[in-house]
Amino acid sequence: MTYRIEPVAYTDAPGLSEAMMRAMNQNEHYNLLLNRATTEQLITDTTLRLTYRLSENRNRLRHQKVIHTETGQIVGYAHWELPVSNKNVWLDAQMPAVTGAEQKSFKDEYDTTELDGKHKLFNYDMGAYVGPGLGKPYNELVKIGGPYLVLDYMACHPAHQRKGVASMLLERGESEARKLGLKIFVMTATDPAGRAFYERRGLRNLRTVVLNDSRWGGTTPHVTSFLEKEV
Repeated sequence: MTYRIEPVAYTDAPGLSEAMMRAMNQNEHYNLLLNRATTEQLITDTTLRLTYRLSENRNRLRHQKVIHTETGQIVGYAHWELPVSNKNVWLDAQMPAVTGAEQKSFKDEYDTTELDGKHKLFNYDMGAYVGPGLGKPYNELVKIGGPYLVLDYMACHPAHQRKGVASMLLERGESEARKLGLKIFVMTATDPAGRAFYERRGLRNLRTVVLNDSRWGGTTPHVTSFLEKEV
């Protein structure tokens, strides 16, 4: 199989959502955080939310997708965050500017997934526990060790995992970080496999956090690692 990396377009929302949610809903803890929604429910929900999310914070966020060249299917996606001081770089991965009418259309779709200003599928009780438990070490480490190019999110369609898709996305980010004189920072919530993937590619584990989400039905430890790499 052959793959190529391309910039992300707003019209990619359905394909991105398919790859992202089929990957993410394999994770028990992610599924609990979304109130045990089915994968199909998550794909529909994410498609409605994603165009608006892609249009936000264009100065600092960079997005790339991996295409399976034989089928044209989107099979991988990465979302990176630049430091504040580096906002006018890596422009081929920046989302295009949108008109006011387009932004309103995106927000209207997003709002169909909300009720009284809250995401209908999200488990806010669990989020109030997991959020601070991961947010505090994340903020501490980024502040101490930065500036970083942060890999904020990466997913690969299950049918295309272990075929080099994630490595392609990581390597492209490392190339940009090298140009900018930045280190890479990653938070992976798919331990132990996620941490092993990054360590094989030269990232160093800074801290591992273990949470207990059994109150919401978790049957295994909720393990998250924070890693960095000087490139």
